Amino acid sequence: MNRSIFFLCLLMPVLFYATQTRLSLPERETQLAGKRGVARLELLLELCDAFSRSDPDRCIKYASEGLELTPKGKQQYRVKFLNRLGLGLFRKSRYAEAKQHVEEALKSAEALGMTEEVGRSRYVLGWVYSRTGDFSRALECAQESYKINVETDDKNGTARSLNLMGVTFYALNDLDNALTHYNRTLAIYGQIGNRSGHAVALSNIAIIYKARGDYAKALDFYDRALAVNRELDEPTSIANVLNNIGSVYYKMEDYHRALTYYLESAELYEKLNSRTGMAATLGNIGRCRWKLKQYKQALLLGHKSLALAVDSNSAQDLLEDYELLYEIYKETGDFKAALEFHVKFKTQKDLYFNEQNKRKITELQARFEVGKKEKTIALLKKDQDLKAMALAKQRNLRNFLILFSLLAMVSVFMVYNRYRLKVRGNAALRQEIDQRKRAENELLRTMKLESVGILAGGIAYDFRSLIGAFMENIAAALELMQQDPGTLRLLQNAHRASAQAAALARKLITFSDGGWMFRQEISNPLLLEHIKTNYPQLEPFCKNCSPPIDLKPVSGDERQLRQVFINLLENADEALKNVAGEKKVSIVARNVHLMEGNEAALPSGDYVQVSVSDNGPGIEPEMQTKIFDPYFSTKVDYSRKGMGLGLAICFSIIKKHKGHISVHSEPPNGTTFTVYLPASTMEPTSG
Repeated sequence: MNRSIFFLCLLMPVLFYATQTRLSLPERETQLAGKRGVARLELLLELCDAFSRSDPDRCIKYASEGLELTPKGKQQYRVKFLNRLGLGLFRKSRYAEAKQHVEEALKSAEALGMTEEVGRSRYVLGWVYSRTGDFSRALECAQESYKINVETDDKNGTARSLNLMGVTFYALNDLDNALTHYNRTLAIYGQIGNRSGHAVALSNIAIIYKARGDYAKALDFYDRALAVNRELDEPTSIANVLNNIGSVYYKMEDYHRALTYYLESAELYEKLNSRTGMAATLGNIGRCRWKLKQYKQALLLGHKSLALAVDSNSAQDLLEDYELLYEIYKETGDFKAALEFHVKFKTQKDLYFNEQNKRKITELQARFEVGKKEKTIALLKKDQDLKAMALAKQRNLRNFLILFSLLAMVSVFMVYNRYRLKVRGNAALRQEIDQRKRAENELLRTMKLESVGILAGGIAYDFRSLIGAFMENIAAALELMQQDPGTLRLLQNAHRASAQAAALARKLITFSDGGWMFRQEISNPLLLEHIKTNYPQLEPFCKNCSPPIDLKPVSGDERQLRQVFINLLENADEALKNVAGEKKVSIVARNVHLMEGNEAALPSGDYVQVSVSDNGPGIEPEMQTKIFDPYFSTKVDYSRKGMGLGLAICFSIIKKHKGHISVHSEPPNGTTFTVYLPASTMEPTSG
């Protein structure tokens, strides 16, 4: 279902300087035959702009003709046609050629002092870099284009540059920055009355809320975008928005309503003769039919979608269609066909995963470059502040020497006061250094776990696919071996071992990316009481285990958070096995407000703090820095199943919930794990 995430915000990347009134394109093409010289060049530019989005092939055709007709003394027209040609090539996904022509246009525009065309070139290059995964350079081009558009007071250009920055931040998974830029885009389009741009901005904002799991807000913005597109009578945009609304209801498991929107979207795509749109939408309809147990219709739609996906060479569509057909055949009992499509699904998934892995590596490199630049700016700013402080000290010293001869007692007081300020300044500097070291260590740990997570995720997906096929064959063999007790027992043992291997694969997948998350508002007292109820063995020595009733709720996945606290209680239970005296376990939960620069390196705001403590033997200091590493354990017996993944999974889940988990232990006085989760700010949703 993620294939619609970029579909709308990348469908209309360039709305270059087009007029706001609807002009008759056939009339303008007819006029072209009677034009000569500069008049013909101007009309060719108008046609390039008019067809840049709706018909890239014509845009390329007219831009190429303009380049051939441009005389040597009219280099400014050559720059404009190079930019239009690059734009048309970009729309046809010919990124290398587009980059070559736009870079030539940029160089000439800078030499000729054509500020607006420089901004145009930067903007198109930004989209080219965004599509090819170079998000750091895409962001640079978007920011440069934005500056030029602000200087020239081009509101449309400013909004387009902000939209490109939002798309780039979204690709880097920086949803907060993406939402900020989309809101600014929406405001500018509203001010200048650009209804088409307004609809695009509304859809992009809806995509952010959908990614956050705030489906009520996502539907609100999609409905507003749909209303604007219906008003403008833009069938392609209407179909895209209908498809996105259907995907939101699918996420909400409201399959009947999702089916309604997908069907309306499919009708529009069929009228538009859009094979790519039809492939995506038919697959979505097939998934809804499958969820509604309408297998015959789902199977027919799945094969139709697959044929269109093969024709359009869409890797994502192929992957999802193979998976859909595999699931349908498996549920209908056609295991031979299910196995065939499972093999195709696995092969396609391997290819797709390799591409995704390359993209993730590129994203990580881009994030590293952005972070390095921010760090350099911070260091330069700090150096400037230190120089300013040094100048201030020199001025203070000069004033002190002038006043010393007149007021000795005042001078002594000033010396003492300066000494106190210096001590405080050193203490503050030490605190800042400690905080920065903690933040850097946290970043290194996160990057290390992300790298290991990518590897673990890849292995786990392949491993799970193999185990799935293995278990299906064992299940089929079990049905055939009911009359042979000896063979049946061996197959049952093999089936149990396969199930345990599948559970291990799920743990690796959860460690890899935090697992699939269904965000909702969670009552912490009920969650902790439920977990405590499931661990009756801790009841005799559980002290202070009742959370306060006024504990704030948090926003997250209840299943995942329950797994975190269950893992922590299992660790506590394991630690108490070797305690000879009194055994104690405590769960302390409270509301806290963290300020900037806190030890957890979290943003300031309201949080729920949950501490799980035991009076076991504790953890040695040298082991505490590795406690959240995968397959690291303080236990001697390494034969236990799944040992070493529990705390790594806890770390991954809490990070995905934008929280923090830490450990504190002073052997032999026990261990305390502390979890911080942001207090919920979600509005109640209906449906």
